[in-house]
Amino acid sequence: MAKTDLSSDSAQIAVERDFGRLERTTRVDSRREKKVLINALPMLIVGVVGLGAAFYSGLGSRGYTWPMLILLALIAVVGAGLSYAAVTQLRRGPLVLHLFERGFIVERPRGGKVSARLATTTARLYDFDEPGDSTSEPLPHVAVQLCFADGDTMVLEEPHSGSPDALVELAQRCAGHTRERLRYVDVQRLRRDAIHV
Repeated sequence: MAKTDLSSDSAQIAVERDFGRLERTTRVDSRREKKVLINALPMLIVGVVGLGAAFYSGLGSRGYTWPMLILLALIAVVGAGLSYAAVTQLRRGPLVLHLFERGFIVERPRGGKVSARLATTTARLYDFDEPGDSTSEPLPHVAVQLCFADGDTMVLEEPHSGSPDALVELAQRCAGHTRERLRYVDVQRLRRDAIHV
């Protein structure tokens, strides 16, 4: 089974909930997943190498001070935590959107899943720019905030260079949808408050 195929559990959910025919399967949030790992590994390496150098050279004898050691330890711990989160996410597989005639399923091949009927879900589409670094321009993105009947929300995003058309199609097929421009920090706040798969 490929990482984007419909799992047997999801196929059963689609039949039980009468979602109809599968129309589209798309990987979403792929850039975000890679970015977590890219940011975590350098922190882990800098922290571990810095602490190793400090202990190898005899700590205070080479000018290492306690505040510097504490900072290096903190960098190593945060890097290790982010690396663990990234590897766990990679093990669970990519986030995949399955769009049916009357519903959708968002799942990870070895993780959780969320399913809902299009008729009971509202969507808010947001255009935003992910800030670039000092050598690159901001990267335009599309995010969709799915609002479920029970009050929970889920946020999916994709850069314009990826496949944002799947998110736009999902939003347009929901019971109601709006589209507006938001700042990057506001989209990240929405993500923090949403459910995750």
